[in-house]
Amino acid sequence: MKSRIKKILIANRSEIATRIQVTCQKMGIDTVILYAPEDKSLKFVHMATKSIALPLSGTQAYLDQDQIIKIAQEEKVDAIIPGYGFLSEDHQFAQRIISNNIIWVGPSPQIMQIAGNKILAKKLVSKLGIPTIPYRVISISKLDRALNIAQQIGFPVLLKDPTNGGGKGMRMAKDKEDFKQQWNSLTTEIRHKKIKYLLML
Repeated sequence: MKSRIKKILIANRSEIATRIQVTCQKMGIDTVILYAPEDKSLKFVHMATKSIALPLSGTQAYLDQDQIIKIAQEEKVDAIIPGYGFLSEDHQFAQRIISNNIIWVGPSPQIMQIAGNKILAKKLVSKLGIPTIPYRVISISKLDRALNIAQQIGFPVLLKDPTNGGGKGMRMAKDKEDFKQQWNSLTTEIRHKKIKYLLML
């Protein structure tokens, strides 16, 4: 069966973009690569059917949603694939792509939103009868209550930012004093994200 995707924009860089391009070449799909100025000489840039320089540099270049969508429209691509990292877990970006009548190669925005919040994800899989590691949802304003629950569970315990994946935003507390230190470190780190709750495992 022939793919209905004839031209795809790869919203990523380096090894991830290279692997995607190898597959696209085998499938006869044209690729559009976007690159930050400092990546100009890298292999993934020169493998593409068409390469386009981004105005920003570094990580910010690959997070510029407006620019990525603008180029996708100008190049009349059929689809956008994010690979992993960068915008691959941004459900709002995925929805913007779909709203612009471009195929999003990835999970639906609804699934991404649930998976991106570990509290929502755990509630969903528990509802479906899938076993999970026991956990508690704790308000970040309730250190004393959190410590009391941790002592009931028994140390060590894990504190987790529910919006991060890949082990990011996770702290292990070995005892009461360590718990206070890890709690303060994590809540300080995530306060700018306006997160109200942590996971305790």
